[in-house]
Amino acid sequence: MNYIDVALIVIIVVIGFRGFASGFVAEFCSLVGVLLGVYLGSVFASPMGNALKNVYNFGSTTIHTTLGFIIVLLVCWALFVLLGVVLASKLVFLRLDFLNKGLGFVFASVKVFFIFSFIAYAVSQINFIRENFAQSAREKSQMYVNMINVAQKIMHLPVVDGALQNLSNISQGKASAESFAQGVEELKQAAQQSVSGK
Repeated sequence: MNYIDVALIVIIVVIGFRGFASGFVAEFCSLVGVLLGVYLGSVFASPMGNALKNVYNFGSTTIHTTLGFIIVLLVCWALFVLLGVVLASKLVFLRLDFLNKGLGFVFASVKVFFIFSFIAYAVSQINFIRENFAQSAREKSQMYVNMINVAQKIMHLPVVDGALQNLSNISQGKASAESFAQGVEELKQAAQQSVSGK
């Protein structure tokens, strides 16, 4: 463990105290809202964009699709934040507030670790960084190695690959009915696997 590891651990712990203040339920619901919002946004951006076109036509499919993605993301996130507030108030009533805050600290710390992992992974894909910093960091920092390994495993999950492909299509203006249908099919398969797993 060197100064990089120490600095990362300190930052993660400090930010973790924010989770203690807000509580596990609020932190969890907020994160789920963002992740689910990104996924659903990548799937339903095109049909939402078409609906917006009926309200006001910006003259650009890319603009409509991007706005559709943002709206789905924000609505999903807002609903889960509201759900978190309601559930957190129930825990206070049941006198489980301290447990909620303690788990909030742990969850927030883990969440920050994942965020740093994705940042490290993204930065490591830049040629200049990879050639001049990444190798040295791998040799000196165990935290950096763990973060890269975690990010690589998550990035290669089928659901993540599908969402990233949809987002890429949106950014390139290629979102279509086919990508929408594919996304719906992925949701059906995930639901079927969940039911069969039970």
